[in-house]
Amino acid sequence: MKELFEDSIVGVKSVLENQLALADTQGKRVQKCILTGGFGQSPSLQSHLRIYLAGRPNVAGLEIELLVPRNP
Repeated sequence: MKELFEDSIVGVKSVLENQLALADTQGKRVQKCILTGGFGQSPSLQSHLRIYLAGRPNVAGLEIELLVPRNP
């Protein structure tokens, strides 16, 4: 089942990487990322992005936190 969503997980990570790189070039200090939407509730996606963010500090060298709002 994991293989079914692997391309989507990699795609979301790629979008996040691009957004964070753009923020860095503009000197923006990203402290939190909010993951929303149906796919955002995926534990696999959340885990993948948390691991990525743990190894990718912001321009100030601080860790970026991933926030996932709970569905009501």
